[in-house]
Amino acid sequence: MKGTAGRIIGNTFWLLLQRAGGRILTLLLMIYLARRLGSLGFGKLFFAISFTSLFLILSDLGVTTLTVREVARNKEGGPEYVGNTATLKLFLSIFTFLVISISVSFINVPFDTRFLIYLIGACSIFETMGGFFGAVFQAYEEMKYIMICEIIAKVFLISLAFVLLRLGYGLISVGIFYLLSGILYCFLNIGFVYRKFLKPRYHIDSRFWSKSLKQALPLAIVALISMIYYHTDIVMLGKIKGEEVAGWYGVSYHLFFALATISGAFLSAIFPVLSRLFKESGELLKKAFHKSFKVLVGAGIPASVGTFLLSEKIILFLFGPQYKHSIAALRILSFLIVFSYLNSLASYFLTSINRQALTAKIIAVTTGINVFLNFILIPRYSYRGAAYATVVSEILFFALIFLSVRREIPSISLLEIAKSAISSAIMGLLIIIPIKNGFNLLLIIAIGVITYSFFIWITGFITKGEKARLKNILLGRDAE
Repeated sequence: MKGTAGRIIGNTFWLLLQRAGGRILTLLLMIYLARRLGSLGFGKLFFAISFTSLFLILSDLGVTTLTVREVARNKEGGPEYVGNTATLKLFLSIFTFLVISISVSFINVPFDTRFLIYLIGACSIFETMGGFFGAVFQAYEEMKYIMICEIIAKVFLISLAFVLLRLGYGLISVGIFYLLSGILYCFLNIGFVYRKFLKPRYHIDSRFWSKSLKQALPLAIVALISMIYYHTDIVMLGKIKGEEVAGWYGVSYHLFFALATISGAFLSAIFPVLSRLFKESGELLKKAFHKSFKVLVGAGIPASVGTFLLSEKIILFLFGPQYKHSIAALRILSFLIVFSYLNSLASYFLTSINRQALTAKIIAVTTGINVFLNFILIPRYSYRGAAYATVVSEILFFALIFLSVRREIPSISLLEIAKSAISSAIMGLLIIIPIKNGFNLLLIIAIGVITYSFFIWITGFITKGEKARLKNILLGRDAE
């Protein structure tokens, strides 16, 4: 029977399929929409998504993350816990859609953008409801169902987009097929929960609701501030510089966000394990954190270097010359990929040890600075200013949260960071030549991956013990 490491690797594999498959499909959809709608139409869509996202925390308030943690610790009480929380989640979702509908009447946007916000808002409510039931998969450490639900919904979404836009339907049709895909995603998650895991026992229990919301409040604050942090710049750009500029920035930000959230596959797999180890073994908890840190450093540094060097090729290859303004923003944002990986790890870790209130305080400070910088920099530097504001606030978040985590986890190896950084620098130097000589983008990426893999091998970034452990896990002999 596979042990902890085996389950983490297996679940990470499924979540990587989900993230990679989902991101690839989403990227294909974004490329198609960006080219088909043009920068103005795409800017309207991205503005609608960002505006809606500012309110989505109201539909959850942290209860989904809390459900993962509590059901992972007590599966016997899962049906009761999930059922009680589901009724709360439904109430919050209805309330959120009403807030979105009222708020949109106070902003001065064209009719098509306004109607698009209604449709995207309804889609997002169904998606968050589906995501809540999907938390059961995460709590049971059965991540393949997360992958199945997302891939089916994404394939449905991109198929509708291609067919309807090819038939001549316009921007509003985009919102309609987003809504239909959200409904499908929601009911897929519910179906798998009932069929494979548990049958929730639904109750309206005001005492339980009050207790859950109190426990989840720090998580809700983190999520609320995160929504402001990640979407305010798009909304501000749209209002100050116009929806077309928001579209330029949206392209680069979407690519950055896709790369930055790849680590979520690994983190979603490790979070229930960290939550369980907090109760079972402090020593194993420290070991799991250290290994996670190393994995994310090893993936994040080369991703940052490679994206910076390949920004121009990536934008022109995927979106065409009409989005040439997106190149500069992507170069700026590329520095943050590794910081984003490590910031997410620290946030998950603090939540697993019941210190989510600390994360809330740190992200509140950095989000305030981010919004302040956006107000100063966007009017003067446009989309570049939004990117600079994100860089400053993300690095500040990293500094603050890791100073806090070090009080819980005393030693983080600088040698491991150095090995990855040196290997990434060598990789970067070697791919500059094919970049300048006009090599194919995919070929350059392949050269970079091979080069980096070779150097982390010979520098000892992957230790002999880790190689042996990985071999045992792949052969099904992992016992711990």
